[in-house]
Amino acid sequence: MSALGVGLVGCGTVGYAVVDRWRAGAFPAGSRLVGLAVRDVARRAGLSGVRVTADALGLVTDPEVGVVVEASGDTALGLRLAEAAFAAGKHFVTAGKDLVARHGAALEEAAAAHGVAFRYEAAVAAAVPIVALLRHRLSPGDLLGFRGVLNGTCNFVLGELAAGRPFAEAIAEARARGFAEADSRRDTSGRDSADKVAILARLLGARVSPEDVPFAGIEALDPDDFAYGRRRGWALRLVGTFRLEAGRAIAGVAPSFVPDSSLLARARGPENAILLDSAHAGEVGLVGPGAGGAPTATALLADVAAVVREGAGQPLPRPLDVALREDDTPRPHYVRADVAAHAGRALLQRLHDRGLAPESVTSPRAGRFQLVTAVAATPALRDALPPEAVLLPVVGEAHAVAGGAGRPAA
Repeated sequence: MSALGVGLVGCGTVGYAVVDRWRAGAFPAGSRLVGLAVRDVARRAGLSGVRVTADALGLVTDPEVGVVVEASGDTALGLRLAEAAFAAGKHFVTAGKDLVARHGAALEEAAAAHGVAFRYEAAVAAAVPIVALLRHRLSPGDLLGFRGVLNGTCNFVLGELAAGRPFAEAIAEARARGFAEADSRRDTSGRDSADKVAILARLLGARVSPEDVPFAGIEALDPDDFAYGRRRGWALRLVGTFRLEAGRAIAGVAPSFVPDSSLLARARGPENAILLDSAHAGEVGLVGPGAGGAPTATALLADVAAVVREGAGQPLPRPLDVALREDDTPRPHYVRADVAAHAGRALLQRLHDRGLAPESVTSPRAGRFQLVTAVAATPALRDALPPEAVLLPVVGEAHAVAGGAGRPAA
C-alpha cells in the first residue's frame, strides 16, 4: 500500500516543527509529506520531493494529498480548507483551537457524511493525548467532567510571576521561547481556555458554545497573591472546569489556588494537566507539554498516524444540548482588595454580616487587604466585594486546608 500523502498548510512555529520532523525522517509510518502551502514560497523552497505553493486550496485538491494538516492559525481559512477537503474526500487534521471550538460539531458531521476523518488532538493540550482518550472513552457514560490547566502560555507566565518577574517580562519570555503569539491576550484573558473547555465538553457528549463559558484571566494577578498562597502550600493555576449534572452543566475558567501536592500544580512551565472525573474509576490525570512548536507538531502527527491506522474511524455521537450555569459550589475564596482603611473595615463588616467572615486578614502594606473567606459560592462573594477586588477560588485539597479551624493569621 502506498504511503498516505500529507499536505501541510502553514509553516509558522508549529508548521516548521512538522517540516523538521519530515526532514529528520520521523513522520508516522505509512505517510509522507508531499506538499506545503505557505504565504512566502521563496522562504520555504528547497524541500526535496515536496511541492511548495502559495495556493492552499490547490494543495487540498492535489490528487497526491490524502490528508490535509492545517497549522495556519487562521480560523476562516481553516474552515474553508476543511470543507474543501471533505468535499474532495480528504481527511483533515488541525491545530486550530478557535476553528474546532466554534465549528467542530458541524465539521464532525460533515466529515462523517463524506466518510473521512476530522482530527484535532493539537487543538487542546498539545502533546497530552486528552482528545484521543475522550474520543475512545474510558467507559461510555462514565465520565462526568474535568478540571484542567489547559493553556501552556498562561502556565508558563504564572511560573515566571511566581518567581518574581513582572508580567510584561514574563510575556516577553514566553514569546521568545515560542510559547506565546505576538498578541497573547486570548491566552492571558482565559478566552483560549474557554474554547478548550467547549471542545472537551463536546467530546463528553455536551454541546457547549465557547461564548457561553464564563472566563477570567491572569492579568490582574500580583506578586502578593503568589506570596500569600506560597505560605499556605498553594499554587496559582488557570483552571478550566466542566461538570455534567442531571442534564445541566457547570463550566468556567478562572485563576484558582490549588494545593502544591495536587496534579494540577504539577503542571510546570508550559505544561498542561487534566483531571478527569470518572463515576466508577475515580480521578484519572494526565500531565505533559501543552505549548510550543514541537509538542503541537507531535499531536498533529499523532492524528496523522491515527488516520493511517483507522481511516475515518468511528464518528462521534451527536452532542446533546445542555443548560450551562456558573459553578456555585461552596468553597473558600482568596480576596485581595486595595482600599482605604475605612473601606477595608466596611468590607470586613459586610462579609461578617453575610456570614462570610474571613479566617484571617493580612495587610502586607497600607491600603491592601488579603484574606480567605468562609466557605461560600463565588456569585455570592462577588456581590459582596468592590468590583476591583481580586477573587480567586480555593479548589481541590486546598479547600479542606482552608476550611480548617485555628489557622493562624499570616
